[in-house]
Amino acid sequence: MNANEMIYIANTYLPGCSDALEQLLACSAAQREEPTVVVYGVYNAGKSSLLNSLTGHVEQEYFATRDIPETKKNQTLVHDGLCFLDTPGLDVNVEDTRAAMDGGRQADLIMLVHKLGAGSIQKQDLQAMQKLIAAHGKHVQVIAVLTEGETASQNQQLIKEITQQLRGVVPDCSTFVVSNTSFSKGIREGKQALVYHSGIPQLLEALQTKKRALTAALERSRATKKTELKSQLLDALHARQDSIEMLQDLEPTSQVWYEHECIAAVQGIQLKLLETGLEEMLMQLDD
Repeated sequence: MNANEMIYIANTYLPGCSDALEQLLACSAAQREEPTVVVYGVYNAGKSSLLNSLTGHVEQEYFATRDIPETKKNQTLVHDGLCFLDTPGLDVNVEDTRAAMDGGRQADLIMLVHKLGAGSIQKQDLQAMQKLIAAHGKHVQVIAVLTEGETASQNQQLIKEITQQLRGVVPDCSTFVVSNTSFSKGIREGKQALVYHSGIPQLLEALQTKKRALTAALERSRATKKTELKSQLLDALHARQDSIEMLQDLEPTSQVWYEHECIAAVQGIQLKLLETGLEEMLMQLDD
């Protein structure tokens, strides 16, 4: 049974557990040795430029940057012991937002990107960030990056306001102010002062510190997460199967019972298929 069939059955017969199943499927797809840094932000927040700066692609872009929504699906690049995952803009369309949400389930570290020129973070964008973090299914480390750092000196009050907004969502969120423009110019012209004052080296150092801590705990945390999700799904599945069996044991006294019996039989078959698919997938995860 493929992933889409399993999700369909879960949505139909175990709607309260469909998110846990999607998280478990994401665990199955994310078996990299490197910690995964998932990067989020609204369209034109500077995500792709930031990723090019962080991964050494100033001269030749790896993550495309244009004046139109360029990132249509999650895009990954492993660099310096981290797997960076660029997601579509959160505010472009439903499909892109869905792809971004799927990316969140693979995150070991979430990087929220916001452009100073856009002002404070809009309420709907804060809500989207909360959903992304919640979709991960456990406490996940978060770094916030404010781009257009070349305007920081005249935007100190705004930086404080955005920092407070972010800490309302993630109390222990670390915030960095960077200038991709200054970093790129410094690299191209060999001006180390510009590179340093861009904030990119400081962000890279913080990411490497996070990487060392994450790598040490990664295998253990992923195994714990998979175990918790397995138990949650199987407990819900077995509880639903028990309720169906109880329904089938009722005294057959009416047409209503017959209809219930038919419905229960269909649900029982579907749930058995889901259980079989889960068992197959869990065996692969345990290998």
